[in-house]
Amino acid sequence: MSGFIWHPPPDLVERANVTRLQRRLGAADYHELHRISVEEPEHFWPELVEDLGIEFSRPWSSIVD
Repeated sequence: MSGFIWHPPPDLVERANVTRLQRRLGAADYHELHRISVEEPEHFWPELVEDLGIEFSRPWSSIVD
């Protein structure tokens, strides 16, 4: 038993934002996507913002301070 109660169907996984972001960043799986978010925040966050189409009233000056 895996411990998971629900497994999303493949078509839902295919349409998920996290799947699109994973591909955009070239991550092989969710664990690698998480690693990128932690170890490479300067790469991860701008890609996430662009992928989701988030607009700011003024651009940020740094990712991590």
